[in-house]
Amino acid sequence: MSPLRILTNLTLLCLLTTLPLTGCVSLLTASSGPQGIDTANGKRTWGRTLEDQAIETKAYVNLRKSLANNGRDHIVVVSFNGIALLLGQISNDKQRKIATNTVKNIRHVRKVHDKLTIGPQTSYGQRIADAWKTYQIKSQLLFAENFPSGRVKVVTEKGVVYLLGLMTEKEADHATAVARSVRDVKKVVKAFEFIR
Repeated sequence: MSPLRILTNLTLLCLLTTLPLTGCVSLLTASSGPQGIDTANGKRTWGRTLEDQAIETKAYVNLRKSLANNGRDHIVVVSFNGIALLLGQISNDKQRKIATNTVKNIRHVRKVHDKLTIGPQTSYGQRIADAWKTYQIKSQLLFAENFPSGRVKVVTEKGVVYLLGLMTEKEADHATAVARSVRDVKKVVKAFEFIR
């Protein structure tokens, strides 16, 4: 065997024997701290955040394949902590059921809130107005004192604001009040997971 091959094999062997230990070290570090393991209620892990992004991407790809809509449907998929929210306009009830089932069948989706409406797509002007409302709400939540803005997701569709996230009841009430304070918001729909 060549010296380079021996060095490569030794490096690989070292990596394979030490990688499993890194999990143990992080577990020991976490358990030796002042807080117990897994007591950080309301915090999404990086893995869960990435999984939510993957759910949204898979949903768009799978919906495109499963719906024969010829561009007539406008569907927005938002995922937070494995809870998927379907918004937008769809051409008929059959397509709506296909869309809901398609998203339900994606791995790691725990629940689907189907808020699709049957009818024509919203105009670009409506979408811009909705984006502006979302921006205003997110900005106010971001700069609110002692509010965990990273644990809430805000989406607006046809003037209706949808709030998702991991919140205490007090935090959820605050986010709802902020959303209601924005001009021309028709309604606020809460899809929170409540924590202690």
